[in-house]
Amino acid sequence: MSALRSHLDRLPPWGLVLVIWAVSRVLVATLLGALAPLALYRLLVSRVGVHSALWAVALFCFGP
Repeated sequence: MSALRSHLDRLPPWGLVLVIWAVSRVLVATLLGALAPLALYRLLVSRVGVHSALWAVALFCFGP
């Protein structure tokens, strides 16, 4: 922890904001990336059934 604090002490005043911004955008991207397949599954399951919805979500996640 002290090593991190020494690195943060050397940052300019706006540097900590940039570090927090970089961490937060990774967390938001990960959260939204996890929620997108769940939303797609919920949209598709009532229209095409469970089996086809799972295949569509798998292809969405692992497709090019």
